[in-house]
Amino acid sequence: MATKWLAFLLFFIQVEYLSCCVFDKVKVFYSDSQRLHNLKADKDECLAACYANKECSAVMHYKYQKSYRCDSLPKGEIPIDCDDTVECYILQRDEVDPVCKTFVNF
Repeated sequence: MATKWLAFLLFFIQVEYLSCCVFDKVKVFYSDSQRLHNLKADKDECLAACYANKECSAVMHYKYQKSYRCDSLPKGEIPIDCDDTVECYILQRDEVDPVCKTFVNF
């Protein structure tokens, strides 16, 4: 019986993670000028790093020289514009969107 409950619990946790969509791609977001992280990372690693940091509210993902970089940023009041060379995502921790724009696999 305990095995069935454990299997159900694991299934529920996996379904919950798959149904959550917490990042929205944007052209403008608000932050302060202090970066939380600056990583050499692909987009999934970038989004995962932001999700893991409770202070992170947005990420900027861009190509720098020959690799991709990622800036994690906290909430603030300074408008940050994202042009065609930078992909920006805001973190919506409390929202669930069945049609996700970006998934993060942990």
